[in-house]
Amino acid sequence: MVYIADQVTKLRFGQAVTWEALDVAVWKADEKGEWNYVSPALLEMIGAFKEDMMGLAWVNRIVQEDRDRIFRSWKFSLDVGSDFDETYSYKKGDGMYQKVSVVGMHSKDDNGKVVFSHGWFIKVGEPYTK
Repeated sequence: MVYIADQVTKLRFGQAVTWEALDVAVWKADEKGEWNYVSPALLEMIGAFKEDMMGLAWVNRIVQEDRDRIFRSWKFSLDVGSDFDETYSYKKGDGMYQKVSVVGMHSKDDNGKVVFSHGWFIKVGEPYTK
């Protein structure tokens, strides 16, 4: 995904720009849907450490009332290769909560099998307490 971003920004701005330089909250996952990259901006937004978000650990940070629905939606999107587009809340490291809109897309091989996924987080409103 970072390579794709570099190519797009190189075409648009005449130079390569990384996601980190753009301060975009992005993630990337392997073919099983396990996250293997999270941007510093995402970690800051959620108030998490990298280890908190890698593999399937990101699911544990989702608030309990959203967790099952979001995990089912994520698995369904992987199984059928459709985009993932959900809004839900995370419990931040400081005990506050943050609502986010998350979009994910899957890159597929010639046979339609997902080979990796990538997407971004957009903060919805300000952190809140319950």
